[in-house]
Amino acid sequence: MSAAADAAGVRLTGVKKWYGQVPAVRDVSLGIEPGEMVCLLGPSGCGKTTTLRMVAGLENPDAGEIRIGSTLVNGLAPWKRNLGMVFQNYALFPHMTVFENVAFGLNMRRLPAAEVRRQVDAAMAQVRLAAFGERRPSELSGGQRQRIALARAIVTKPSVLLLDEPLAALDKKLREQMQVEIKQLQRQVGVTTIFVTHDQEEALTLSDRIVVMDEGRIVQIGTPSEVYERPRSRFVSDFIGFTNSVSGRVNSIDGAFTRVTIASGQVVTVPSGAGIAAGDAVDLVIRPEKIVVDPTGLVDRSVIPGTLAHMVYTGAVTYYHVDIGGGAILIAMAPNPDLHDLPALGSPVALGFKPDNMLIFPRRAES
Repeated sequence: MSAAADAAGVRLTGVKKWYGQVPAVRDVSLGIEPGEMVCLLGPSGCGKTTTLRMVAGLENPDAGEIRIGSTLVNGLAPWKRNLGMVFQNYALFPHMTVFENVAFGLNMRRLPAAEVRRQVDAAMAQVRLAAFGERRPSELSGGQRQRIALARAIVTKPSVLLLDEPLAALDKKLREQMQVEIKQLQRQVGVTTIFVTHDQEEALTLSDRIVVMDEGRIVQIGTPSEVYERPRSRFVSDFIGFTNSVSGRVNSIDGAFTRVTIASGQVVTVPSGAGIAAGDAVDLVIRPEKIVVDPTGLVDRSVIPGTLAHMVYTGAVTYYHVDIGGGAILIAMAPNPDLHDLPALGSPVALGFKPDNMLIFPRRAES
């Protein structure tokens, strides 16, 4: 993706924010390249929205620096930062037409009427609503209002675009459609974009990089595949997507590989993890799609036997809940075969997985 000529990088260095005695953002440092699309992802209260608001100038950091391009913007008014912003509730003016909403920022800059018309028409064409200029926001669907909010944000050619959970109010199908449209529009415009969400699928779909936050701190930064496939902590593995977890204890460590006795009594070999020693209580974590049901003929798999306890049919895939003994359940996800090929509940099932797909973490204390 080539960045727009006026796209700017964003850099946060040692940024902190307190609300009274409560630390909302703790020593956040982050660099975002021009034209990059970065997601701040995490649970409610993790500091992601506060971080975005500090970039926007709606909150002032109590410590640290924020730069947009080469400009230090600490204390700089929001309207002097050349930003576009889309809010969760769209924040469209109900008494204005769609055209007037999109033109608002250009009119505030006192551009000539003909230039305003040209730029608004171009922005509305980009969001595929060129024929909707005379309507009111109340006459539009949720997806259309979202597009108008985007058009209003990009028409002023901002250096940075900020999106605060922009799709949260939409239903699932429309949200998935808008994810694709926003990504395509961002690539087309080339604007540096920071967006906030707690929706893991949205972050994986839209981002060039994901910044995972917890309790005001950054806990991992990486591409969607890096964060999903190789989470650095149990928190990240649990928060992004669904994971299986099986408790165990380390038998021995032989360089790159660790032998673990799991709750069922079976010994499995997994890649070694940082800070893990012989005798440690550990959690083994694996994604459902990394487990093969009945891995007959697959010689590169470790195999765990079990009994089919439950099935969840979701249309495209089925989730197989397999009791492997010792009170442990592993869930495998597989594309749906013909319905008559589904195994019966209570039948024996073999589960296979590549050892490299099993991650090991120190045992998490029960809350």
